[in-house]
This record gives sequence, structure tokens and C-alpha cells, in this order.
Amino acid sequence: MTRVTQGSHISALVSIGLCGVFMTSGSVGGANEGERGAKMIRLGDIVLSPRGEIEAEYRTPGASCKMKLEVSEMGGFTVLQILRAKDASVLAGPVNDVGGVSWVTREQIVFAVNNIYSERPGLFLASCATGRITQVKLPSSVLTPESLGAITLTKVSPGRPGLVEMCVDRTLYQVRTDGSRFRMIGRCEN
Repeated sequence: MTRVTQGSHISALVSIGLCGVFMTSGSVGGANEGERGAKMIRLGDIVLSPRGEIEAEYRTPGASCKMKLEVSEMGGFTVLQILRAKDASVLAGPVNDVGGVSWVTREQIVFAVNNIYSERPGLFLASCATGRITQVKLPSSVLTPESLGAITLTKVSPGRPGLVEMCVDRTLYQVRTDGSRFRMIGRCEN
């Protein structure tokens, strides 16, 4: 395990494998190569960026979709696309300036979007079945243009609804993926 700091907003224990920078919800381990070159990760593992690569694809066992992350040439931010697992056709995206992405169930992906290179920051869910992306309702005081510099996923507990911890401007929040039980739980490490 290695301590990695992303900007001044988050410091977390992460696993750095050959496949990317990601945080695990349980024991630390590298992602394994899956079918068609996608790297296999567990439910709740958070992928921050494709480490050492321009792009990488990730899957979780049993999912009907996979996620593709790439580093943009226009500023170095992370871009997300949701692809069908069987033929790699695009279901949703591209979504610019992603601050972490994870499977919350085998058919739902949760991800955070920053406001620097994106017009619509916040916390989102994507459906593997339909490709539909919905925004998780958060209090307007959290996502103001003045306060929102970066939003980064720090922990995902899978389930229906899942539980997400995220760092927004050095404040750590917790919320369920249905928007309920939103609360501030502390400060983010620098």
C-alpha cells in the first residue's frame, strides 16, 4: 500500500497496480486482467485514474457493462465512458473531469464529477442496463460554484442504496446513492 495525495483535497491509502490508481473497500490488491482486456475490480473499489496509461477499461464480475477511463489531452483530467461488456459499444458518456468511479452494484456505477472541466459537477449513478445517468440529490450548499473546487470519492459501500463518502473542498461527506442520509462526517486529509 502506498499513500497517494491527489491535489490538496484527498490523501488516502490506495493500491497502485499496473492497471491504475484505485482505492479498495476491503483488502488491498491489484486489479486482474479480465475478458477482452478489461481489468477486473471488486464492488466498492474506487478507480481514480488509469495509472501509467492514456486509457484503461475496468469491469466487475457479473456486470453487463464496463467503464473506460482515459486521460484527456486537453488538460490531464479523467474522462469516463460506460461501455457494453459484450461489444464495447458506448452506453453513456463521455463525462469530463471525473473524481473517482466505482460499482455500487453489478448494474450501477457511481461517480463524482468536478466543476473545473465539467459543466455539471456532483455525484452521479449510471445504469448498466440503460446507460441512463442520474444525479444524486445533494444539498445546494455543498455544490455551489464558489465552494466546489474538487469532489473525490473516498469510500463506497456497495448495496441498494449504496453508501458513498466523498471529499468536497476538504470536507468529508457521507450520503446514500438515493440521496438520503446526507451528513458531514469530518475533514479530508491534506
